[in-house]
Amino acid sequence: MKATFKDRSIYFSPLLAFKAGLSVGSRVFVFSIMGTGEYAFHKADKYMEDSGMLVCPVRITPDGKLYITPIAPPVALITASMRLSYRNKATINVEKAKVRNMNIFIFKK
Repeated sequence: MKATFKDRSIYFSPLLAFKAGLSVGSRVFVFSIMGTGEYAFHKADKYMEDSGMLVCPVRITPDGKLYITPIAPPVALITASMRLSYRNKATINVEKAKVRNMNIFIFKK
């Protein structure tokens, strides 16, 4: 599975979007994994959204690719932490993990 970082957005490969259960209008929670220097996301549920957590709406490009523009943590922080170029797009691997019966997706350099 792959994700592409470009400008201030994260674009999901079709396989990643499918595995994560994402569609237009879904919401995604992006977070850092403490002590690892890695970042991950999972699909947000209604309770997270209602509690005021910073979740990102899933949008679609004209050519059908799903993406988010997270504000916390911002893409610039993620790319800087992972030492990815902020000037060009960078496509990286994403690994699926399970934490307390929840699927999370970890960005791997």
